[in-house]
Amino acid sequence: PLVDSVAEHQAAKPEAYEQYLLVLSKLAPWGFGMVAIGYTNDASSFLLVFGAAAYFFSHKMVRLILLTSPIASVLGGMLCGRVAGTCIEGVCGWSIDVWNDIGLDNNDYMSAVEIETKPKTKSKKKQNADAKKTEPTKSSSSPNFITQLIVRSFWFCALYFLYHASQDHIKEFKDRSIQVSAHMSHPSIIIKTQDNQGRMITMDDYREAYWWLRDNTPEDARIMAWWDYGYQITAIANRTTIADGNTWNHEHIALLGRALTSPLKDGHRIARHLADYVLLWTGGGGDDLAKSPHLARIANSVYRHMCPGDPTCSRFSAPGGTPSPMMRESLLFKLHSGGVVPGVEGGKNRF
Repeated sequence: PLVDSVAEHQAAKPEAYEQYLLVLSKLAPWGFGMVAIGYTNDASSFLLVFGAAAYFFSHKMVRLILLTSPIASVLGGMLCGRVAGTCIEGVCGWSIDVWNDIGLDNNDYMSAVEIETKPKTKSKKKQNADAKKTEPTKSSSSPNFITQLIVRSFWFCALYFLYHASQDHIKEFKDRSIQVSAHMSHPSIIIKTQDNQGRMITMDDYREAYWWLRDNTPEDARIMAWWDYGYQITAIANRTTIADGNTWNHEHIALLGRALTSPLKDGHRIARHLADYVLLWTGGGGDDLAKSPHLARIANSVYRHMCPGDPTCSRFSAPGGTPSPMMRESLLFKLHSGGVVPGVEGGKNRF
């Protein structure tokens, strides 16, 4: 339950690969198969191991899809390079070995170099005799011009078609890459978005809340919040937090979840024992109320009396957006919706 409580810890779905890798999510598997079947050697085996390991871990946890981006780029680029090289070979009649050029398949070349011996010198008379013997007739050695023209035209049309068919994908890949890079480079506590009228606005609520804690609480104050915000409370608010991302004690995290999802009276008793202040995030979307079913499951994994006979603690939920009775009585819901939802009091005599 602790792992499942974080969205980035969920197993990756095929849509996630398409969202982050775009066209590479389709090209990379073909490139992997091409290297595995036709070009396996000591050098390319690293690509196969890297690709298999990156896919395995990214499939287990969606946030690790970033690990697949380097190998997906390499395998996709190798596939495109092999296809383009084949087309250019056909058009120009050249013999281009892309793999030798990048050092992936040079065993045959090195073997040929090792076994190469210096040719024996022959007398001029014998050389002329051999040349006459082996010289083909003009009619047998002349190339079939029409056949070559047809073959080269075919490869030129294939190259032309692939080039123009890929332009839209190339432009989409470029624009989407710029968009994703800008999105992922934004600070996690300062969010830039658009309002209903299309104007750009900056949401700085997180940082302002941490500054409020820094300026309005004693220096030795203890802050109880879900562990997601622990590092930020310590670094920005300069206050002691009950849990953060480095809290390895599962029972401690479960106790924190129990305090937040227990009825108001019971949760307040635990909170008073642990901390001086309680910090909650509200506002809809992925706020603490939306996370609270995960908190209840984590608490129930240690404190079984929370949801007897129900490992997933399904009684603590909001089906159709309507909080269940257990959720409505919880400390988290009272503090989250007190004074906002009619009939919900936030425990004014306790906080």
